Amino acid sequence: MDSLIQLLLYRYQYGVLTHTLFTYVHPDFWIPKFQSYFPDKTVHSHTDFNYDKCFTIWINLSDTDADLTEQKFDDFLNLNGTFYILKILISVLGPYAMVIFAKYYRENGETKLEISNQPFLEEHKVYQLRLAELIKNENLNVFDDDTLDIIIPGMVLELTDNEASVYNCLFQDRHFP
Repeated sequence: MDSLIQLLLYRYQYGVLTHTLFTYVHPDFWIPKFQSYFPDKTVHSHTDFNYDKCFTIWINLSDTDADLTEQKFDDFLNLNGTFYILKILISVLGPYAMVIFAKYYRENGETKLEISNQPFLEEHKVYQLRLAELIKNENLNVFDDDTLDIIIPGMVLELTDNEASVYNCLFQDRHFP
């Protein structure tokens, strides 16, 4: 763990990454790879290098091609009641990934979100297995929540209130989900 902390301190101390990422890294880099593992599902890139140091991939587990930013998402949710997504974050700083299963649903007219490290439905376990194969084949490491919560001493990022965590440095400069 000490080597990871040293890597993060070095990367943030000696260079701003946002310009490099926007200029030289295509945000859809991982999309073809995910489409090959999930040919029967819609795969979206939500990669945004403003405060993120990761690729953000969303795989619709529900039977729709709707994206969260579209009216089709609301229409699907209103009609079906629940919308399931498999979200994967892949750090640009090293071979690190994070996996989140998301469930959107309506409650009293409001859209609610529930997240988990495990699929919500038994039928979604096949996608967890496909993702595990991709992660293994790409030599990515997935950290547990305890590791992601470790504070990097002396590291403060723009959107973090106090010191930044491993999660903030590797993936997103905002709260840990």
